[in-house]
Amino acid sequence: MDYINDSEIQLLIQNIKYSDKKELERTRLLMYCISTPYMKFKKNIKDFFPLETDKEEDKTEILEGEKLEQTREIIKKAFNIKN
Repeated sequence: MDYINDSEIQLLIQNIKYSDKKELERTRLLMYCISTPYMKFKKNIKDFFPLETDKEEDKTEILEGEKLEQTREIIKKAFNIKN
């Protein structure tokens, strides 16, 4: 029997969230396309039908300085890069 470690569980949860997100985005796009000709005021698709995942997209972090170097070192170790 195979066991799942903590990092694999985290990846599984993220992938489930991602598949749900894509399905919701397709539904939102379809609703927006159907409704647009009848709307008095044109709205942005995110304003028309906000999703919880829209907030997550706005939280991107820009790596700079020491944090950027730490991330590079972690990636080098993970992928055995000798540069």
